[in-house]
Amino acid sequence: MMYTEFNNMMIERFGWSFPEEIYRCVVEPVYMAVREDKSAFVDYCGDKDLNGLEMLARDISTVVQMASQGHDIYAIHEEFIKQRIQVYKDKTESNTLTISEMKVRLEDYLTDASKNAVENVNLCADIAEDERLPDTIRREAEEQCTYHRSRVTTYASLIVELRSGDMDHIFSR
Repeated sequence: MMYTEFNNMMIERFGWSFPEEIYRCVVEPVYMAVREDKSAFVDYCGDKDLNGLEMLARDISTVVQMASQGHDIYAIHEEFIKQRIQVYKDKTESNTLTISEMKVRLEDYLTDASKNAVENVNLCADIAEDERLPDTIRREAEEQCTYHRSRVTTYASLIVELRSGDMDHIFSR
């Protein structure tokens, strides 16, 4: 089917059509692959728009294989959608942690954060105790030391809550 014929059929049935460039790059390769009836193919193009055509155009070899097995354009489209859904599910499942894995990761994070806070406390305490430094810097170091001590306490209490099960409500879905 030539672009002019395709364009006329699309405008007649749907009131719109694709630009010739899109026809040549996307529509025509899919049409040639499926060897579908012109009328049925135009109906598909109107129903599924460019998104459906581009999805099929990305894997012409599969389209050709399925068409040779007797699948029409809609069946091929549905199979592609099923495959995309399965890929999404597989990716989602592989990225989903179990609750116990989440707890372990959270505890690791809190432990690391606590260690960093302890290091900051020690560093700030050293600065605050250094009498060679100006009083303003030593006071600022004392304030930072107090802040980081509170972080150590917070992280420690969160780890205790996590281990005791008091935070399980966070992990419920």
